[in-house]
Amino acid sequence: MSDFQSRMLAHNDIPGLMAFVSNNANARWPQPSYLLSSDVAWRISGDTATSIRLWFDQRGVAAYAWYGFNGPSEFDLRVDREYDVLLTQDVISWLEQRRRQDPPMVPWLIDLASMEEWEQAIASHGSGCKAVEKIAQIGVFDCASHRIDLLLEAGYRPAQHFGYYLSRSLKDPIPEPVLPDGWRIRHVLESDFEARVAVHRDAWFGSSFDLKRYLEVRAIDIFDPELDLVAETAEGEFVSYCIGWIDEPSGIGSFEPVGTPPRWRRQGLGRQVQYEGLRRMKAKGMHSAKIGTAGFNDRAYGLYTSCGFGLMDRCRTYIKTLESKAQPMATTAVLATIQERDILANLMRVYRHDMSEFSDEAMDEHGLFRLGTYFDQFWSDAQRYPFLIRADGRIAGFALVRELEPQTYSMSEFFIARGFRRKNVGANAAKQIFDQLRGTWHVAEMQTNTPAQRFWRKLIRDYTDNDYVETWSNAAPTGPKQIFHNVTS
Repeated sequence: MSDFQSRMLAHNDIPGLMAFVSNNANARWPQPSYLLSSDVAWRISGDTATSIRLWFDQRGVAAYAWYGFNGPSEFDLRVDREYDVLLTQDVISWLEQRRRQDPPMVPWLIDLASMEEWEQAIASHGSGCKAVEKIAQIGVFDCASHRIDLLLEAGYRPAQHFGYYLSRSLKDPIPEPVLPDGWRIRHVLESDFEARVAVHRDAWFGSSFDLKRYLEVRAIDIFDPELDLVAETAEGEFVSYCIGWIDEPSGIGSFEPVGTPPRWRRQGLGRQVQYEGLRRMKAKGMHSAKIGTAGFNDRAYGLYTSCGFGLMDRCRTYIKTLESKAQPMATTAVLATIQERDILANLMRVYRHDMSEFSDEAMDEHGLFRLGTYFDQFWSDAQRYPFLIRADGRIAGFALVRELEPQTYSMSEFFIARGFRRKNVGANAAKQIFDQLRGTWHVAEMQTNTPAQRFWRKLIRDYTDNDYVETWSNAAPTGPKQIFHNVTS
């Protein structure tokens, strides 16, 4: 029988939640913690009443879960219950139950690779794809192996999306801000409120931030007006800003949000504003500061590291399909004929383009990616097998398999076009190929291609019921290799 109870967050629970996250952060530091009281203060609003649930035991708040519809949900357990399996499972169960209450949505954030893609997605209100699935998303630190194990057991899989968690000691020297003559950094006054809102909106594409929301932030108990900073030109224009927060129980400061409008970027203004924020945090007794950003936000990561922040960990998104209205795609993997050779050649060039992200693959003088000297051997060598993959009758990808020795096979190349990914097309095609060629299998991935490593490990773990071994391939390109046997059906 469990020793905890849970209920939705009430307004009078907010101080207890803030104390919970501060105590966790203080107990774990210098290891990361999911939230500080400043994060709660910045993110909480009237519309979070149905998004936050608390678990209680005899000592008070034992855990919280913060549901995210358009991004990863978060949860944390009090440090003395860090490894409580039953409590963790109950929290995950509630997050899934809460996700089922909302309509299907395409989790468009998980595929973004740059801020440019983020802005394009914001402009098109998401991915532009029809939503047919209810997908749960949960963020977990890479260092939290026990939580990751529980999520994997519950059917979650890692996505490529993650957030950086960075920190900086305030005991180290903090440079004084340097600005052009006549410019200054100062905190915001009441007469500046409209201009302060405007610089935030200019800095963040598609922002809905308004005066009402800004005044709500300033009304938060732990808001410190002296840490609401702007860089101001000699003419009085705001060109960069940040809000700093201090968490007195833990002695950790943080920034949320930080921004510089596009026309003022690449001039070091964001760095100078942060320097001033760090100096003020130190003056208020903080020993360290933390900051975070999305894994695809290279601009912010570069800014923060230039201010002396270092990477503590990554908070990765794990996803699970709860419900789907999508019909499964009928997938086939059939040996390609010589008449289909040109189809595979076209797919091979697209595949080479995709793989250039992980290698030094380059185009030739005609702007084409090479096929490889071995490509045509797949139609002349009896120990080579070219497969053409179709989904619902449409061309979806290909696979090239080599027979290294009798009944020992190697997956040389495997490609699924982007429009067919995350629809089980790749997994179903690979399993069909394994079933057609029984014996000992070698599947190797490039060291730099972590998405492929995740795909093949999960697929092979499921296909073999975890009966495989993983070694390291020293043959170029080097990387992990899974080996398994499927001699009998």
